[in-house]
Amino acid sequence: SPQSWVSADGYVCADYVAKDWCTPRGGYGSGWESEYGTFDDWAVNGNSAVTACCGCGGGQDLTTAYDCGSEIDGDVWTLVRHMKGYGNWGPWNDNLAGTAVLGVQGDAHSSHDWTIQWSAPDQFLFTFADCSHWLIAEAWQVNGEFYGLAKRTIAKSSEQDSSYQAEWYNREDVISDPWVSV
Repeated sequence: SPQSWVSADGYVCADYVAKDWCTPRGGYGSGWESEYGTFDDWAVNGNSAVTACCGCGGGQDLTTAYDCGSEIDGDVWTLVRHMKGYGNWGPWNDNLAGTAVLGVQGDAHSSHDWTIQWSAPDQFLFTFADCSHWLIAEAWQVNGEFYGLAKRTIAKSSEQDSSYQAEWYNREDVISDPWVSV
């Protein structure tokens, strides 16, 4: 099935999941309005969201690990850090500088924390493992300087397709920073 599927009106799989337009079993989600018609109304080359998108019951086999981040903004992302999902930032303290190394590199569904080194990204993508909430920001908006509660620019997110500002932290003496939110 197509990994880079885009609907007839320009939405990608991550949009269908984030906006609750579909369910993981291929049904209509709580965000789908009757005036939208059917999934097939927005199909491209015979593929609708329920045949193309993993989060909508299609795509790859849901029993295999799948990185839905590849469906966000053109599949240009490299996964460099993963936290196992316990509500904390993780055991690293490099303020997203890319200098920390921890654990064995895994995938988006690893049961352990891991990170590899990276250098000078143009942008960061932060996402939940299921891509229900995500944001993209220029790297210099996230780190590079320390700031208290400050308005920072988000390029796009699961909430909005265009840029807007949110209040974040990147305090020098707080290990869990930078603190970002959608």
